[in-house]
This record gives sequence, structure tokens and C-alpha cells, in this order.
Amino acid sequence: MLAVDNDMVGQFSASSDAMGASAEGYSSPGGRGAELIAAGRRATAELNDFIRSKMPRRRSCPSGSGWDLIATMVSADYACAQMTKQEIVASNTQLVFAGNETTAKLLAQIVVTLAAHDDQRHALRADPSLIPAAVEEVHRYETISHSIFRDVVGGDAVVGDVVIGEGDRITLLLGAANRDPARWDRPDQFDVGRKKLPHLGFAFGLHSCLGMNLARLEAQIFLEELLAVLPDWTVHRPLDFGTNFTVRGPTRVPVSHG
Repeated sequence: MLAVDNDMVGQFSASSDAMGASAEGYSSPGGRGAELIAAGRRATAELNDFIRSKMPRRRSCPSGSGWDLIATMVSADYACAQMTKQEIVASNTQLVFAGNETTAKLLAQIVVTLAAHDDQRHALRADPSLIPAAVEEVHRYETISHSIFRDVVGGDAVVGDVVIGEGDRITLLLGAANRDPARWDRPDQFDVGRKKLPHLGFAFGLHSCLGMNLARLEAQIFLEELLAVLPDWTVHRPLDFGTNFTVRGPTRVPVSHG
């Protein structure tokens, strides 16, 4: 979508991984946390520089100068009139990170979760029409973005019987909300056939994930292909999830047939 050369894909993935890992750094005191934060900043700067280098030959107003995402953004009427070069660079960098890190961890969780629930995997093989529901259930059951920060603006807010003051920062636990027994029947049970209800894996309302429909499509195609090529698989444990609960998932998933 960014028209990036194939030989740059590995670098993009490495940069995205470093940016995602930096969130772990803020919850890891000491030298390791500092290293993760510094690596994330370096990766962000490198990705910014790369995208910035691709912009001059693609920036041509009015729109229509190219098919890829960078060209579309830099030549859009709004971008030409309202956005600085740095804002366009930052938007593309954020899309690279958001489009890779969270989706990759969702795919990993699909592999791990279905391996642990063979009855559900059998149901998918018997009825592939359940695949979209299975993707949603994995995301509910093993929420990828477990927590996000929000700041109170525009005056005090009241949630339930708790007053949250203007300027306060709160941590929202999306993973906990996706297992709220007040909303979900048997919330700690993985069930691809459960009643369809919206979950908070892609957030909500104005803060809904910009790429959620692409992520869903990628995950559904991935699961279809996985079941076709490797209908039975075993995940070798233990798995390393690290301590990053902002973007949560295994760092690698070793599998074998059967």
C-alpha cells in the first residue's frame, strides 16, 4: 500500500517491532526499559526519514499523482491546503506501525488460541463460514491492545459514582472490558459460536481503529489459508509474551504439524 520495495519490508517490520516494544519500556524500570524506549525512538526517526525521502517525487497537487498511500496523502486536496510535510510523514509512520504490530500479534494469537481449543478449530474446519466470528472471538478473548490512556478535558467527568478531575489521566483496560460478565455470557470461555456483540478490541466510537476492516480481512484470509494448508498444528510452549500489555502478544510462535 505504501509502494515500498520488497527489500525494505524486513526493515519496515523491524522498525515497527521496535516502536511497539517501546511501550514495554515505560512499564519496565531500569536499563532495559530505557533501552527499549531509545530503540523505539531511533526506529521512529529512521522510518520518518525513509518516508520523507519518498515524498518529493510524489507530491504533486492537485490529487492524482500516484496510486499508493504516500502519493494519495501528499497530493490530496486537504493535505496540500492544510497539512505540513511533517504531519504527512508522521501520519504515514503511524499507519506503518499500527498496520503491522497489532495485526501481527492478532495473527499470532489466532494460532495460539485455536491450538489450545481443538474443538473450536474442528468447528471451523467443518464450517468455514465461522471464520469471521472466530477472528472476533480471538480478539475479544485475547485482546491485543490491553490498555490505553485517556486524559480528561472539558471539565470533570463522572463514571459511575467516581468523579475524574479535569486534566487527570486514566488507564482504560480494554482486555478487562472484553471479559466483563455484565456484558458477556461465560466471558472466560472461548466460543466461536457465541452471540455476536461488538467488543473493544478495535476501540470504540471516534477512537475506533482506522484500519480495523483491513485488519479483519487480513486475519480472515490468514485463518482460511492456515486451515487449508495446516488443518492441525501444535504450538510449542512456553511462549514469551514479554511485559508489554499495551500491545500484547507472543514474540514468536513455534509450531509443528499435528
